[in-house]
Amino acid sequence: MKFRSLTLLVAAFTFYSCSTKQLVSSFSQTRPDQKADFLIVTNDTSMIIPVGIYPDQRDIERYVVRMKTAIQPIDSLIYTELINKGFTARIVKKGFGFTQGSNYVTYQDYWAWDFKKYMHVLKISFHDPLDGKKILEVVSQGNKMGMHDYPNPKKQVPLLIEKALSVD
Repeated sequence: MKFRSLTLLVAAFTFYSCSTKQLVSSFSQTRPDQKADFLIVTNDTSMIIPVGIYPDQRDIERYVVRMKTAIQPIDSLIYTELINKGFTARIVKKGFGFTQGSNYVTYQDYWAWDFKKYMHVLKISFHDPLDGKKILEVVSQGNKMGMHDYPNPKKQVPLLIEKALSVD
């Protein structure tokens, strides 16, 4: 009986400790204009962090060891999620320039390796339709203890978009 209880406790701890968290990392009083178009700026680079390091999203930039051609088409995932929610969206090239009256969406993904490649952090930022300043950033943060559930963009983007559009 003790062995079974211990096994359940370890399994519960492992499941809980491995989970990826979605959070709002910064925001202002302004929210994305849900009546305006969403312009998703394509990002052709993924950031790579060293094996065995699990930094917090707030200081992950310090741990980037190299950039690589985009690992997954995250812009397409954001686009699909916004379209599925009934919004008007389009993907634009980096350097396109700010278009007043449209929500401007940027993102950055950070990857590591632990038996297989996984996305440790994904940041999606929304910018004010009037002046282009960042108004909201939502983040998927892999576990910082080394135990994780191998987060990937296909699972995280819908959760982050939902969180961004429902922030009060």
